[in-house]
Amino acid sequence: MKLSWKELSPTAQTAVRYFNLILETNFWEDWEETERKLDQGERVFPHASMGWSNGSCQIQASLNAEAGMLTICLTQVGDKAAQVGLHFLYRDNLIDLLERLVDAMDWLRPGTYFQFANSLQGYCEEILVESVYHDQQVFSTLSS
Repeated sequence: MKLSWKELSPTAQTAVRYFNLILETNFWEDWEETERKLDQGERVFPHASMGWSNGSCQIQASLNAEAGMLTICLTQVGDKAAQVGLHFLYRDNLIDLLERLVDAMDWLRPGTYFQFANSLQGYCEEILVESVYHDQQVFSTLSS
């Protein structure tokens, strides 16, 4: 749901601040200008969004702060068909998830997502994996 900064709960505002701080500090970029839009009072969804390219993969991280869900989309450079979406329903572990993402940002790609997602099982209530296989979306769940 699109919300303005004032409409976000205090917990969601804190999550957005940490998301932006941790990723900006590690040179991620706000490709969608989500932070600027929130600052200007616009209603946005997702509530925070940052991107990074490690040369072989574009990584887009977005935050649904009210639902407590971090989404990471991986797209192989030069092969738009090689895409994976990871949806992490985090407990109170957003900072831990973001720190792990920063640790993995140089090697993370569609072919290595399972190792990354599996390492985060203890930090999340649920992890949903969305992949495209022969033009069909496939969903699977990793639960802790």
